[in-house]
Order: sequence, then structure tokens, then C-alpha cells
Amino acid sequence: MKDFLALITDQFHIAHFLPVEAIIRSQKRDYLHLIPRGGNGIAQDFRVWFFKNARQFDGSGDGSQLPAVRSFLTRFSHREINAFLTAQALAQDSLEFWEGYAFHSTLPVQVAIHHAWNKTGSTLLDSTWTKGQESQNLYFGVPVERPVLTRLQRELAVGSEPYAGPVAFLSWAIQDQRDAGGVFLARPRSALLGNGR
Repeated sequence: MKDFLALITDQFHIAHFLPVEAIIRSQKRDYLHLIPRGGNGIAQDFRVWFFKNARQFDGSGDGSQLPAVRSFLTRFSHREINAFLTAQALAQDSLEFWEGYAFHSTLPVQVAIHHAWNKTGSTLLDSTWTKGQESQNLYFGVPVERPVLTRLQRELAVGSEPYAGPVAFLSWAIQDQRDAGGVFLARPRSALLGNGR
């Protein structure tokens, strides 16, 4: 197999992390100014930050018996489940949310897939890839703080449908602070350049 980090380096693309469609559907257009446009350096800054801060994990534990996982499966059994929906829902039940790339050992091709998972303590839990050879799957990603995740889920939701997509870029691109009126403040573009967050 090709080196896992080399796979990610080859397949990394900022578009994997950009929820442009969700921003438009949710009508939260104030987020659009954070989306990189050709040649502005923001995409490269995020890439540098991602590779500097991401951690690699080998394998995942079986979390199928955790109360949070069982509760999630009961609540969402009526709809299609994806990695982002699962990991974000479980993060609301005290698990950490992580986003990045993963390699599923049973796939017939060597590809790093944009993916989401959870952590509890030192154990990685992947509730969407729990069949077969969990110990041979590889993960490389960054955590997203719960307050930022909760806010993005709420603001990018459409009606009663929870948002279930990428959040790592927006988490990096905004400040987790509020003005006196409780409004979440976005970083100005100029503050993003060279910023290590």
C-alpha cells in the first residue's frame, strides 16, 4: 500500500471541507465571505494548518454498545446515515467530533476518503465503518470544538433537517467568540492569513 500520509497529501482538496451548498440552502450567506476564491491564499493557509494540526490514528474501537451510539441509532433509524451525521450527533452526546481523511482497509482501491468520526478518551470510534477489519482502518484529522460544532449545526440546518456535512474549515475560519449581543463573530479575511488556528 502507498504511504497513508502520501495518499492524503495527493488527494487533499479544499473543496472536501467547504459546505457551500449548505450555506446557500440555509441562507446563512454571511459565511460565504469565508469561502476561498481563486488565488487568495486562504485555501493554502487551511491546508498548512490542517497538516500541521491533524493526528493519525490506526484502527477504531467498537462503540456499538455505548449508550450514545445506541441512542443515536434509535433516533436516526428512519433516515440515511452518513459519517458526518453520525459523528456530529454523537458529539452532542459527549464524544469528540473529528474530521479529516480515512482509509478503509476493505476497499478495492487505495484512496483516502473525506470522513468524520468520534473519540472518547484515547479511543477512536467510527460508527459508520464498524463492520470487518476496524483495526486496519487509518484516520488522519482534526478535532472540532463542541461549541463551534453545535453552532454550525444549528445555523446550517434547513427546517427540521440537521446539518450533516463538513465543519473543519468553517471552524478554522471563524472565531468562537460573541459580541455583546451574543452574535457569533466571523474573522475578517485579513486575520486569516498566517493565523495558526
